[in-house]
Amino acid sequence: MLWKSRETRTAYLFLLPVLAYFTIMLFYPMCYSFYLSFTEWDMLSPAPELIGLNNYREAFDDPVFWISLRNTFSYVLYTVPATVVLALCLALALNQVKALSGLFRAAYFMPVVTSAVVVSIIWKWLYQPNLGLINIIFGSLGIPKMSFLESTAQVMPSIAAMSVWKGVGYSMVIFLAGLQDIPSYLYEAAAIDGASGWKLFRYITLPLLKNTTLFITVTSLISAFQVFTEPYILTKGGPVHSSRVLVLYIQETAFDYLQLGYGAAMVFVLFLIIMVITAIQLVAFRSRVEF
Repeated sequence: MLWKSRETRTAYLFLLPVLAYFTIMLFYPMCYSFYLSFTEWDMLSPAPELIGLNNYREAFDDPVFWISLRNTFSYVLYTVPATVVLALCLALALNQVKALSGLFRAAYFMPVVTSAVVVSIIWKWLYQPNLGLINIIFGSLGIPKMSFLESTAQVMPSIAAMSVWKGVGYSMVIFLAGLQDIPSYLYEAAAIDGASGWKLFRYITLPLLKNTTLFITVTSLISAFQVFTEPYILTKGGPVHSSRVLVLYIQETAFDYLQLGYGAAMVFVLFLIIMVITAIQLVAFRSRVEF
C-alpha cells in the first residue's frame, strides 16, 4: 500500500503543472467570464456592476446579434457538410494511390498548418473583382466577373470556400487513418460474395467509418461556430453585416466598444448553442456508433 501511495503521489505531482495551467488559463477565466456576463463593465471603471440578466435580454433584442448568429449558421451549413464529403472523397482517392502518396498527403495538409491570416490575405487578393486571379481566369474563359467579397449574396459562400480549402486536409488525414484501419479481409470476403464498388462502400466502408465521421463532424461544427480570423481579415463583417459572424461581433462588442459584460453574455449563448447541437449529434449517433 505504501508503494501504491507513493506512486499515486508521484502521479499527482507530475499532473500538477497541467492542472495548474488548466485552472489558471482556462477554468478561472471561464468562471470569471460567466460572472462578467451578469455585469456591466468597460474596463475603465473600478469594478463590474451587477445587472442580473440584462445582458442576455439585450442580446435577444439586438438585431445585429441575430444577423451575426444567422451568418454563423450559414457559415456552418456551407463548410461542415462540404468539408466532411470532400475530405472523405480525397481520403478514398489517396487510399488507392501507392506512388507518391506521401507527397499528395503533404500537399493537401499544407494549408492546414499555414497561418489562417496568411491564407486569408492571399485569398483576399484572389477574390479581388478586377485584379484577382480568379476573375482574371473567369475573364479569359468568357465568364462574367464576380464580386465575391463585395456582394452580400456571395460573401459568405466565398469565405466558406476558402475555409473548406484550408481545413479539408485535416479531416482527410483523419478519414485516411480510419480507412487504413479497416481490415482488408472484410473487402476480400465481400468480393468473394460478389460485392463490388458501391456495395463495398455502402456496407463496409461507411459503417466502419461511423466513429471517424462523428468525430470529424463534431469537431468541424465546433470549429465553424467559432470562426473569426477569416471574416475579420477578408471583410471585417461587411458588406452591410453580411459576413459579421457571432465571434467577430463579440470581439467588437467587448474590445472595441468596451462592453465586456454584454460580450461575455453572447459568449455563453454561443457556448449553449454549440453544446446543444453537439449533444443532438451524439444522441443521433448513439444507436449506430460504438464508443
